[in-house]
Amino acid sequence: MASSSKRQRTTTRRGSPSQAPQIPPQPQPQVQPPPQPQPPINVHLSFLNNPTLSTYFDKISTYDIQQDRFVNFLDLQNYDIDTLFEASGLLNLLSFNHMTPCFPYLVKLFYTNMETTTPPQPTALTSNVMNHPIRLSSSRLGSILDVPHVGSSLKSIKMNNPTVLSRMLFPDREPKAGLNSIQDLRPQARIISRILSWSIIPKSGSYSYVSLNLLKATYAIMAEMSINWARVIYDNLTKPTSKILHHGSFLTLIFKAFDVDLLMEGLEVLPQTPYFDRTALSRMSLPYDPNAQHSGSEEEEQSDNEEEEEEEEAPHQPHLPGYNDLIQRVDNLALAQGRVEATNYVVLNELSNLRRYQQALTASLRDLRADQRENRESNREILRRFNQQFPPPAE
Repeated sequence: MASSSKRQRTTTRRGSPSQAPQIPPQPQPQVQPPPQPQPPINVHLSFLNNPTLSTYFDKISTYDIQQDRFVNFLDLQNYDIDTLFEASGLLNLLSFNHMTPCFPYLVKLFYTNMETTTPPQPTALTSNVMNHPIRLSSSRLGSILDVPHVGSSLKSIKMNNPTVLSRMLFPDREPKAGLNSIQDLRPQARIISRILSWSIIPKSGSYSYVSLNLLKATYAIMAEMSINWARVIYDNLTKPTSKILHHGSFLTLIFKAFDVDLLMEGLEVLPQTPYFDRTALSRMSLPYDPNAQHSGSEEEEQSDNEEEEEEEEAPHQPHLPGYNDLIQRVDNLALAQGRVEATNYVVLNELSNLRRYQQALTASLRDLRADQRENRESNREILRRFNQQFPPPAE
């Protein structure tokens, strides 16, 4: 039996709107979003001496930067440290009153572009930072950092003065060709070697031992010898240790001397390392006043855990709600404080330059007024003599 299909009839009530025929949706034209500005790739390429240095810049970027640690010499005056460093010519450079910030990006550009010249050409260090050419000799470096750039080298020092050695080392101890333990040094020498190891002769290993080079530098300061400290810093710049870029803070003084823009927007600033002060003494197990708390036995001279080794160990982080967030906020505040300190440093230096310019301008205006007075007096004298020779006709 054949099946039949009936068409379904639709009815519309009177007064009700008629149903419009359904139109299939038409494909909408796809509107392309406007091109967004993309961040420049390898911005540093424009600041490199050669584009092939880009790979080296990426490698340098993984290195640590040694900032140079500044010293509160007032806290160390009971050990006569300030007097010795003033005699050495290093007091102003290391004093916390002259703290300078560290700009990591500029430091990396400096080391990436750095080259050295050797004899027969004059020995010099050349680099380029933000398209500002830099050329440094040890004497030029000494004038920028305000440290001695003449004198003996550390290699030429002979530690043979028994009086200095007795002030420097405990009895039955002597300078070794290898490494001396920090326990061999008396408190004054221990403090001096620690300051030098942070800023003048950087260390990359344990602070429990003192290298022969660092020992010679300590001896030179305690003997008040004339040392070419600019040459020591120059050698550190040209021969950095493995994966450590030296003198990040001292380089800021060099950048400023060569008119590098330190206020460029977005320039990163490292938080400042704490000053070397009485807190550092307590971490070295040394009293603030050795005369008030004198220890007569050698065994009581504790070195135990040195300050830097304590700082290198990561503290135990308790698992508390919001702890990581709090730590992140503290780090952000420290970074912001570093930026503010860096900006203040640059602004203060610019204000100092403006004051000097204002003083020079005032002196020039004073000289100009004096010249104008002399010219007026000279003109009056010329006019008087002219009238004497050629008197005006009588009326």
